[in-house]
Amino acid sequence: SSVNVTTPYGPALSDFTAGTISSVQVDILDNFGNLQINPTYLQDTILCEVPNIYNTNTTKLKDSRFKCDFSMTRSGKYKLFIYLNGDPLAKSPFTLPVRAAAPIAST
Repeated sequence: SSVNVTTPYGPALSDFTAGTISSVQVDILDNFGNLQINPTYLQDTILCEVPNIYNTNTTKLKDSRFKCDFSMTRSGKYKLFIYLNGDPLAKSPFTLPVRAAAPIAST
C-alpha cells in the first residue's frame, strides 16, 4: 500500500453545503496505482480527521475501500487529514470547501 498514490475522491472535496452530510471515498492503492486486493494488505486502515469536528465517520467498505462521512454546520474551508496505517497521505491535508446553506424563508 502506498501513501504516495492513494488519494481521496468524492463530493465533499468540491460540493459541500453546511448542514448536510457529505463524503469522500479512499481506495487504497499500490505503488503502481492499482487497487490493493492482495489479502496481505486487506488489514490496512484509513483514518479521516477534521480538526475540531467530532462528527466524522470512517467506514470500511469492501476490499481496500473506505468512506469518510462529514457533517459541518458552518461554511468555510476545513482541513481534512487522511492517514493510511497511521501515515499521512502524500497530499494531506486536503481542503473541504463548505458553502453556506440557502436561507430558509419565513412563512
